[in-house]
Formats: sequence, structure tokens, C-alpha cells
Amino acid sequence: LALVALAAALALTGLAALSAMPAGASHPSAPVQQGTEVEGSIVTDTVWTPAGNPYHAIRSVTVNEGVSLTIESGVVVEFGETSTLRVRGSLMVKGSAPGDVVFTSDKPEKARGDWPTVEINSEDGGADIRGLTIRYAGRNNRSALRFLEGTMRVDGVHIEDTDAGGVYIDGKSTALRNVTVVNSAAEGIRVDQSASDEPQTRVELVNVTLR
Repeated sequence: LALVALAAALALTGLAALSAMPAGASHPSAPVQQGTEVEGSIVTDTVWTPAGNPYHAIRSVTVNEGVSLTIESGVVVEFGETSTLRVRGSLMVKGSAPGDVVFTSDKPEKARGDWPTVEINSEDGGADIRGLTIRYAGRNNRSALRFLEGTMRVDGVHIEDTDAGGVYIDGKSTALRNVTVVNSAAEGIRVDQSASDEPQTRVELVNVTLR
């Protein structure tokens, strides 16, 4: 009888604890990350941190002239099928090794050409990109990375499964170091001097792998 009474008391205690929980509450569980939607023009200096992961580029994102976008190590950006990252100001990707920052498709089943490109076209700015992996870009025959204007420094970048080229350079001052392009549907790296109105300044390639 004593054991039955003790069991009944414990059961009542448990029921009391459950009844004290607010309506609709549940037992504690790991938080679910909803992510951050991004689109349109960036008009002030902006930093994307892992706390906002994943970033959903639901439409194209443009970094305006005179403005910087800094992307910290650990960030994941998922691009919609028409979403391009256009840089008219400055872009800094602050990884150390490929995969520290990831640009990829937002589709559940990912494939080549799911989204277009990252395009740098900045007269007064440019890009310093380190520790980035790009996957499934190349929609509309656009290379995954397009450098059209400005000073570009790229170190520790991996590009794979693009439906066009890996890197397109339009005769600007560009340094590519420790870059790998894997499984691209067109040229791994293309330098197109004919498309530029100005003479080529310098294109430096160090430890670049195409396969």
C-alpha cells in the first residue's frame, strides 16, 4: 500500500507540473533556425553573420556604390533561380579555407544552373574573397564568378557543378590564388580582354586547379 501511495503521489506531481505549463507549450528542444531573407539594394555598410543562417536570396541583391558587404566565416547563402549577387561597392568574404562561407542553391534537389552568378562591377571598390565555396551556379550561361570592374583578390575558393564557366575576368586587375574549379560546363577560367574598353592591367594566377 505504501508503494501504491508513493506512485500515486509522483503521478500527481507530474500532472501538476504539466498543468503549470502554458497552453501550447512543449518540452524544451533545440532551436530551429528560420534564416534571413535578403533582396534588393544594400544601401549602408552591412555584415552577414552566422547568426542569420541561412541567408535566402529570394531576389537579386545589389551592393550599392560606396557601400560594403562583409560576409563572415560560417555564413551560408542560398540563392533562388533568378537571384544574383551584384557588387557595385565592395565585397569582403572573410573565410580562411574553402567551405568557410558557402553560396549554394535554395532548391531541395540541387543541380547545375540552379542560380546565376556573383558579379563584381565596381569602379571604386572591388572584392576580397577568401574561403568561399560556390555550388550549382551558372544559370543563363553566366560564370559562377564574374569580375568586370574593380580590384579583385581571391584566395581559397572552390567552385563546383556550374552550368557555365567557373570564373570570368574582363581584363581587370585580378589575383586568383588557391582556386579550384570542378565539374564546370564551360571554361574553368576565362580572361576576355576583347570585352573591355581599357587595356588589361594584370591577371595573376597562383595554384589554380581545373578539373
